[in-house]
Amino acid sequence: MTFTNEEHFYLLLFTSAMMNLRYTSAAMEFVNKKSDSKWKDCFDFFTYCFYLPLYFTGPLLTYDQFEQQINGPVKTWTVSRVKYLVRELMRILLWAAFLEFILHFYYFNALAFDLHAVRSMNRWPLGGLGWSQGQFFHVKYVVMFGLPAVISKFDSLNPPAQPLCISRIYLYSDMWKYFDRGLYSFLKRYIYIPIGGDPGRYVQKFVASAACFVFIYYWHGMFDYLVVWCSLNFVGVSLEAIATLVTSMAPIRRFRESYVSPPMWRRLKAMAAAPLLAISIMSNFYFFMGNDVGKVFLHKLVYYGTPQSYAVVLFSMYCLGQTAMETERWEQRSRWWDAEEKTQ
Repeated sequence: MTFTNEEHFYLLLFTSAMMNLRYTSAAMEFVNKKSDSKWKDCFDFFTYCFYLPLYFTGPLLTYDQFEQQINGPVKTWTVSRVKYLVRELMRILLWAAFLEFILHFYYFNALAFDLHAVRSMNRWPLGGLGWSQGQFFHVKYVVMFGLPAVISKFDSLNPPAQPLCISRIYLYSDMWKYFDRGLYSFLKRYIYIPIGGDPGRYVQKFVASAACFVFIYYWHGMFDYLVVWCSLNFVGVSLEAIATLVTSMAPIRRFRESYVSPPMWRRLKAMAAAPLLAISIMSNFYFFMGNDVGKVFLHKLVYYGTPQSYAVVLFSMYCLGQTAMETERWEQRSRWWDAEEKTQ
């Protein structure tokens, strides 16, 4: 098969990957499903796999969620619902226009494929390139997931929420929970929980986490840079789980409640998360730009770093953690932007 341009190949690749998740989800649900009509099951299967708004780029709805929503009551058309859908559609189109504008004037995406140019950069422009790649990746998926999701809401579906900005996430576990929420639901329902990711079963939880990352490595294509990305993410998630377990122990909890104020505890959390956040960002450089460019980041920022550069990186990660926690606190206090959605 020949392709006229790279975009067609990318679309076929992405669509095939999403289809792989959909028919896997349906097959897993059909194993335990009791039905009197195989023809209805077959019709439901093809409806789920080829539902047009979510067909090409997602976001992913697991089969149980799709079946419940597509057969559920149709939402009433109200003025507030129309306003909400129009507002969401305009917001996604605005970000799509922004992407087109930014790619015409800033060439950070193409620059990542010029290994000579990347090697000639010092640490500051190299950090800017990495940050730009991360922000571009996020906004791209806001559009790719957001537009189909808004269209599916006209059918009274409730697809997974859009990715959170990666610049306001400071924990590995939150990155997996809140970026691709559909993939997270898939992993949790079909891999993590069945293997033994239940509370209190700590060894089984680590095995279940490892199995999830093995699947992610396989599903993304089994490239060499994915080994680095998945391995570092598994280590980061595991260390976070260990830290959560230790801080939840009764002696530690009593000490914290007696001697550590809430602001100081927040500072300690940001300090502890800073090194892990730096490792997370480094692993994402491998994922965004491949093995060769990832090695350039690793050598310049880690192997040949200086005490001053390490201090700048860790302080930046600390500030990012504080900003993320403050953003979470603000969101819990003010949820005005999705009030219309919650009333539907």
